[in-house]
Amino acid sequence: LDTFVTMPHSGCCRGRRGDGFETSLESSSSSDGDFFIGDAPMNYSPPQQLEIVHTDINVDLKDMKQKLARFVVTHTVACKHLKFKSIALNAIGFVDVAVSDPTGAAVEHRYDGNLITVVWDAPFTKVGETRQVVIKYAVQDPVSGMHFSVPDDKFPSKSLHVITDNETERARYWLATQDAPICRPTIKWTVTVADPAITILANGKQTSEAVEGGSKTVIHELDYGCPSYLLSLAVGDFIRVDDGDVDGCKFAYFAPRSVATEAQLKLSFAKVTPDTMVWMQKRLGAPFPFLKYRYFQVVAPEYPSAMENITQTTWNTMFLLDDVWALEYKHWVDLINCHEMAHSYFGDAVTIRHFDHAWLKESWADYMESCWLEHFRGKDEFEYNLHLCSELYFGECASYQRPIATKRYNSSWQMYDNHLYPGGARRIHMLRRLLGEETFWAAIRDYIETYNWENASKNKGVGVSSTVVETDLFRMILEKHSGFNLTPFFDQWIHGRGYPRLQGTMNYDAERGSVAISLTQTQEVSKEKQMFVFEMDLPVVLKDSKGAEYTAILSFKGENKTASVSFQSVKGAPTQILIDPDYSFLFSLSFNPGEDILINVLNDSKAPLPHRIWAIKELVKSGTRSAYIALKKELIKDSTHYGLQVEAARAAKASKSFFYINILCDLLDGATHPMALAGITSQCNGVRDGRMRAALLRFLNRTEQLPYRSHARALEALGGQVNKEDFTLLKQHAEKAEGGWRGLVRNGAIRGISQLCTSEAYNWILAHVEYGSEGEYTRPECVRCLGTSAYWLDAATKAYAQSKCVALLQDADYNVRMAAVESLVTLKAGKSVVPAVEAISSTLSNQDQPWLQTKISALKSASSSTEDAAITALKEEIKQLQERVAKLESQQKQ
Repeated sequence: LDTFVTMPHSGCCRGRRGDGFETSLESSSSSDGDFFIGDAPMNYSPPQQLEIVHTDINVDLKDMKQKLARFVVTHTVACKHLKFKSIALNAIGFVDVAVSDPTGAAVEHRYDGNLITVVWDAPFTKVGETRQVVIKYAVQDPVSGMHFSVPDDKFPSKSLHVITDNETERARYWLATQDAPICRPTIKWTVTVADPAITILANGKQTSEAVEGGSKTVIHELDYGCPSYLLSLAVGDFIRVDDGDVDGCKFAYFAPRSVATEAQLKLSFAKVTPDTMVWMQKRLGAPFPFLKYRYFQVVAPEYPSAMENITQTTWNTMFLLDDVWALEYKHWVDLINCHEMAHSYFGDAVTIRHFDHAWLKESWADYMESCWLEHFRGKDEFEYNLHLCSELYFGECASYQRPIATKRYNSSWQMYDNHLYPGGARRIHMLRRLLGEETFWAAIRDYIETYNWENASKNKGVGVSSTVVETDLFRMILEKHSGFNLTPFFDQWIHGRGYPRLQGTMNYDAERGSVAISLTQTQEVSKEKQMFVFEMDLPVVLKDSKGAEYTAILSFKGENKTASVSFQSVKGAPTQILIDPDYSFLFSLSFNPGEDILINVLNDSKAPLPHRIWAIKELVKSGTRSAYIALKKELIKDSTHYGLQVEAARAAKASKSFFYINILCDLLDGATHPMALAGITSQCNGVRDGRMRAALLRFLNRTEQLPYRSHARALEALGGQVNKEDFTLLKQHAEKAEGGWRGLVRNGAIRGISQLCTSEAYNWILAHVEYGSEGEYTRPECVRCLGTSAYWLDAATKAYAQSKCVALLQDADYNVRMAAVESLVTLKAGKSVVPAVEAISSTLSNQDQPWLQTKISALKSASSSTEDAAITALKEEIKQLQERVAKLESQQKQ
């Protein structure tokens, strides 16, 4: 879960939070890497000759304690093209399927376990003709999409509730429908439960509630096109906190009574949510699309992250805050809150045709986070968030580079990566700077007004071509307002791969008073791979010792990889150089113009934060004592922005330069900002050194209460020192009942224990992997760490750990099964366990399959490596025997 909280929107995202994230160093990788598996297909939206225009979902949850739901789903289907008479509905794992036409018309169906194909005897006879089809079925404990929480003997106080989670294509595990964004029917929910005290929440507005015969039935209606991935149902014993309204749109926050308090809900969401809606309407110049309904936020343990369902955002309980957790995470919860609300415009109202255009919703929601910071927190936070977007994207590009918009993927879930979120957000920022404030935001207002479902569905055929959007439609709106031809930009930045990697040089001629600066794009260039020399005009600002300031443009045009500029008649020595001072472009920069210039930029509190970070990176990389002294002097100040401290820690860990451990230890000792501490401590893991261990112990012994995440990461890093004396301290933290907010601190201690390489540590973890020995927040971590703790021990111990992990593949808990797979990979268990791992495929959703295949490939590769090592050892033994025989024969001849 310590990993989880660095990727909050993982219902749409994996790995996107910058407060201490681990990022790979840039590499020259330019292949598809691990984005594709094998020959990934091209993916397209399903045909819509017959279109579902309305869906009634009648669900009976009276047996929710048995994880059973019974459905009667009625689709109203409209004809868009003549002579068709069949429609295919996604449906996985259903039982007792029955299909009928309510008018009595003859209809047949086939259910093959994945699709319900409905066929009327007679084809539709005219465009616009509508028919209805009724599908009855049941699902019990579905693989995905609908989660049941039920108390049992080991956990009698566990909450009883049901919650759905459908992105990207998981509604099909509980709802018979066309599970794709292009299918946008209006919705009516009719939900029945056995206990009248149970709360029932769903998309839209509640229109009725009735109690009869001891059961309760509630109806919600949404008169707005809703794709299946945005459907939301939450049923349980919930507490409620109301938070006023904005323009008649009411706010309320819910959570299971057993897992949250009203104070936690208020601290997490109150006031900031309505304030964000007020700001967002002004920023986008468009009313909130769902003002006539309401804006609910629902929190539940099973929900994987946060999700922007229409009128009803859902969250994992890790986002609930107490006073300590808020110190380091309120910032991120506020941003995610903004992200999900932004989806009400980008994704919910303006919906993509298919997943190749997902950047039009996810990149936009990510960019709105930066805009929120710009308004509420100021320029430094705005630019630092953009910097984090860049770094997350760069880090992923070290593994693979793909176009931002692409139809080629194994699973739509793969699209939801750091190319999509931060990589796309940075490109939107470039468009904003290119078009200018007034033109850009006017174009965005037009885009929202034109393509939101309500307007688009009314005006289709009258200047509006579609009720869903594609990348080209967005481009054309921008071109309409700006007059620019943006096709070259979109070809390079959206449909192309990668980004500019700039290498810089500077030459100062004091006699002539000239400064020459040259930048070269060093990324791979290949038209076949859609990798380009990027065209851009980079502003450069030069400041000199006389206080003068000079500006110029470094212009990259055509195929020329190098751009140069020469400043003449410079009055004094250069003191500062700023490449792209307004932080308008996306690029990485390796450029050391001299230690004096770097130190000046670092020490200038008015310099843009990203440029001060650039100075830090270059100074750390230089590895000189003078650079270290300058860094220490500037970074250990109360006034220093926390981001500079985090970036210094990350740069130190990445560089491994001579003073890098000193820098990390100084930051551990001197930093106090809660948002800096997690980032610093995360960089200490894997740095094994006596100085580091001493600094970690000092950190853990601070008199003030440590924020949960930095506390957890410090414990993990302490375990990484592999000192048996630390077992007692780590064990104490691992066994604390409170565990530091949903097990965060306990999990850090558990990861620390797993690295000690002792039988004592291994046995402690082994004792905590069985059901009932740990709660839902810590048991998966114990299972994941079982492989780590056994890896360095004897063969018999590793074999037993491997057999235990194989047994845990059958566990009822999804997270435990996933952790068991990861543990087997850590143990390099090899081909022998592959059949057992493959067997869990049927318990996973389609979008989890690529992940499973990568793990299976890793297990097979481990076998190959082991076999290769054995063969190499055997060959060496044969060679030695041959040499001995030759030596003996030589002696006999003598």
